[in-house]
Amino acid sequence: MKPRSPGQTLIGVAVDEGLLAAIDAKRGGLTRSAFVRLALGKFLNIEGSLLHAPDRTGKGGRPKSITFKSTPSEHKVMQMEIPLLRAAAGSPLIADAEMVEVERDYGVGRFLLELRGDSMEPRFMDKQRIVMRDKNTLKRPLLKYGELYAFVVDGRISFKQWAKGEDGKVLRSLNAAYPDIPLNEETDWIGWYDPKDNQ
Repeated sequence: MKPRSPGQTLIGVAVDEGLLAAIDAKRGGLTRSAFVRLALGKFLNIEGSLLHAPDRTGKGGRPKSITFKSTPSEHKVMQMEIPLLRAAAGSPLIADAEMVEVERDYGVGRFLLELRGDSMEPRFMDKQRIVMRDKNTLKRPLLKYGELYAFVVDGRISFKQWAKGEDGKVLRSLNAAYPDIPLNEETDWIGWYDPKDNQ
């Protein structure tokens, strides 16, 4: 007998044609195994350990935002969790950030950033939440002029534009009432703003 992939069990579930049809109608791009794994995880409140388990092929599957029926009269929404950081509120590691539920699967390496203040108005408003791409998961983590990033400045997270000032590289607000922030040796960045994630 061929050995099973890590995480596989001998659990089998028999379903009738009606339930199988309902699973197929709701699973989207997920395999049947991944869909059932997500449904069980949501029901048992332990989805974190199930989301990353391999399916029967051993390939696993990225979780999707899906809707399913637990009973004929009850609808539930499978929700994903994503880290939430707050601008100008310290610089916690993304791994230690508060987790919040979202109904859309943004993919690997994203986190939410909640903005504070009016320095990025009129494009971004106070308390607006935006999706950022974690620097550590980017294929080419390079700063580009004109792009928007989450920087760590003096121990605080600041959402600014990477720009070139008269005396060198600066962090720029979109609100002209705020002066540029000169770059210093301790300035770092943790995330990039991709407009596609925020449509």
